[in-house]
This record gives sequence, structure tokens and C-alpha cells, in this order.
Amino acid sequence: MQPRFVMLLLFAGLFLAVCPARAELTWTQKTVELKADARTTVLEAKFHFTNSGKQAVDVRQIESDCGCTTAELEKRHYEPGASGDIVARYTVGNHVGLQTKTIAVSTSDREQPTLLTLAVQIPEVLRIAPPYVAWKHDEAARPKEISLELMQDTPIDEITVQSSNTGMRVAIQTLVKGRKYRLDITPAQTAQMAFATLTIHCRYGDEEKTFRAYATVKAPQIAEQ
Repeated sequence: MQPRFVMLLLFAGLFLAVCPARAELTWTQKTVELKADARTTVLEAKFHFTNSGKQAVDVRQIESDCGCTTAELEKRHYEPGASGDIVARYTVGNHVGLQTKTIAVSTSDREQPTLLTLAVQIPEVLRIAPPYVAWKHDEAARPKEISLELMQDTPIDEITVQSSNTGMRVAIQTLVKGRKYRLDITPAQTAQMAFATLTIHCRYGDEEKTFRAYATVKAPQIAEQ
């Protein structure tokens, strides 16, 4: 046997000894694109993966960058060849337009987390203008208006609104049934700071979507010394 060949065999054996079998998760896709419709409240996406290495892999942590997105996994330990799905659920809420959310998955086969992306396109269902009204300190406590206009084809069957603050009264006026409305918001006083979340419930058949607007009485300005 040639000395050079013997050296190559020795080097190969040493390489295998110091480089253990690698564990690795491979992903079918790391970005999922979804589109909501007017009635969508929650969207679900699956990120499929397989342990394509020769060692077991543990999923240590799954974190989302937004409270509107949750991610779940059936189990945390995957032997070589085993597959799984991270199921991400996105709550539409008041969001409109393109929403991009990131899910960080920490695993035993990588020092840095794998980043998964959920891209959701949400149509504008109810146009709220303006979404926020305010009164200055000691301003006359006259009503202020927020207009509501339906942007989808299917009309609203029922619409109601609730104020989180009893000192911030809200009344809803119908302009065009099923399509256009107006909120009249009146503070009980403007001498003290106050805040209210106005929760708007829209029902379409058996389904309901919730929107929010806001009203506040500002604090008095402090004169500069």
C-alpha cells in the first residue's frame, strides 16, 4: 500500500472522528403568504420541516414578534427522518393592508434561530375616519364625529358600538343602512383627562368582526418655566 494512500485513509478517519454526524432541520418553505377576505377573523399557516440529518433535533423555543400571531408545535423532539409542522395562527383584528410577521424557531442543530415569515394581505373592510378624536383641557364638551363606511360588497346586518368609559358617551347614527354610519362621541366633562376605547361590532349573517376607535380628553398643558 502506497504511503500517500495510507495517509489519506488516516486523515479521513481523523475527520470522521472529529466531525460527528450532523443534525439538521430542512424546511419546505420559510415564508407563507395568505390573503384574508372580509369575513376572516383568524388565518392559519403551516411551516413543514424534516430532520434530514443523522442526529435527533430538539425544538427549544418558538417566539413570535407580535401578540396577534401564535405558533404551536405538536412535539419538540425529532429523530432523523421525522417531520413536523409549526402551525401559526394570525388574528386579523383591526389590521389592514400587508402585515408581515416573524416567528423565530430555536433548535438544537443551529446556534441562531430559524426565522419564518407570515405575510398576510388584509382588505379594508370598514373605513373609520378619523380613528381617533380628542378634546383639549377645558374645551367645550360638544360631540365629535367619526364616520364609518363599509368597503366590501356584502352589507352589514347589524352594527353596535360600546364605550369603555361611561364618561365618554357614544351614539351611532345610520346614514345608509348596511353601508354608512356615524358615531357621535360626547365627553361628560373636559376638566380632567379621560380616555375611551370605542368597540364597534359588525355582524354579517352568523359572523362578526370587531373594530376599534378611540376618544380622549387631553391633560392640561404645563407651562414652561
